Amino acid sequence: MRRFQTKFKILSSSFRSRQTLLRPVNLQASLLSWTLLGTLLFCGCPSKRHGLDTHHHRESMTTLWAVEGGPLEINAESAESTRLLAHIEPLKAEVEAQANRVIGTLAVDLPQPDRDQAQSLMGRWAVETMHAFANTVTASPLDLCITNNGGLRRALDAGPISAGMVMELMPFDNTLVTFRVSGAEVKKALARAWRKHEPVSGVETHAESLEQEAVFKIRGSELVDDQPYQVCTTNYLLDGGGGFDFSKAQNVVNTGTYIRDIFIADFEDKKRLGEAVTPKLSDDFFIATTTKESSERGES
Repeated sequence: MRRFQTKFKILSSSFRSRQTLLRPVNLQASLLSWTLLGTLLFCGCPSKRHGLDTHHHRESMTTLWAVEGGPLEINAESAESTRLLAHIEPLKAEVEAQANRVIGTLAVDLPQPDRDQAQSLMGRWAVETMHAFANTVTASPLDLCITNNGGLRRALDAGPISAGMVMELMPFDNTLVTFRVSGAEVKKALARAWRKHEPVSGVETHAESLEQEAVFKIRGSELVDDQPYQVCTTNYLLDGGGGFDFSKAQNVVNTGTYIRDIFIADFEDKKRLGEAVTPKLSDDFFIATTTKESSERGES
């Protein structure tokens, strides 16, 4: 009972006036006040139904008649909390040290994907890296991998690459997932990836334009509608992100591995071998390019 009364008294004094909430206050004190308010509203006032003798403790109790709140503006003029900064600074230093850590070298520039491009160098590297990692954590090789360009949020210039750069490239907590789905469902997903120029690995197809029907092949054979295929992608796409529909997926396994960690591992693996990451475009999955685009890829 004494413990509850102490909380009750702190609560009453913390919300004594509206002014308390309007001026910059210590963050921990504010959180404590709101926590105590939640405790009061949830538990209610002490009474005999809680096994408490309200008559015996009447003199030491405080009645809360009303609570008023308002916005707390935080800007450059707000007073700093030295106690809060003391907690943040060590963590900030640790995060910055990790972010500035050089994880490897990139041999060529990786521009941020252009949605109008038939194929993105960054998207190609991303999906192939995901596919290669997925094959190391599954019992048998996966048939294909799909991702989306929208999740790749910055360009990477050739040269030393830090962990922070990759975190900026993939700032989301997307994880790698694997699952089994029929050939008919794979065709639907590939058709969308084809139209939207999304990165795909493990699949072969060619067409002169989007108007031409694409025929998708895996390991040289056309997809069979009722045959199961093993797929890897992100949990975001699995859940319907990017307009994809994998609602009929079976044997779903979320590896729990963040996509950005897969990218970081690729740089670190190459660094241990004394090599640079060297992404290359593929002729497996794209709409036929113009002569100019072909020459830019080094083709005659």
